[in-house]
Amino acid sequence: MSIFHMFYDRQGNPIEFLQLAELLEDPNVHRVSKNTFKDGSWLSTVFTGMQLYEDRLRIFETMFFPSAGSPETIGRWDTEEEAYTEHAKALQQLLAQGYSSL
Repeated sequence: MSIFHMFYDRQGNPIEFLQLAELLEDPNVHRVSKNTFKDGSWLSTVFTGMQLYEDRLRIFETMFFPSAGSPETIGRWDTEEEAYTEHAKALQQLLAQGYSSL
C-alpha cells in the first residue's frame, strides 16, 4: 500500500496543508476528547486532518498514554461522531480495568 498525504477539515472536506496547519493551531479544533486518570495516565482523541492510507479517511486518532510505559494507539476513525463513540468505549474499558478518573 502506498502512503500519501491528503488533508481534510473535521467534516472530511479536502483542504490545503496550510489550512490544516491553521486549524490545528486551535486546541479546540485539535482536541476531540481527553480524560486524565488519578495515576497520571490519560486517554486522548484528536483530529489529525491527515489521511495516511488510501483505504479510509481516518482523520481522528485515539491514544492511551500510561503513566509508565509507551503510548498505545487505540484506533483511528473516519468521522468526528465515530471518534467520540470510540473514545467513550475506550474510556469505559480503562475504567473497567481499574483506572480511576480524576
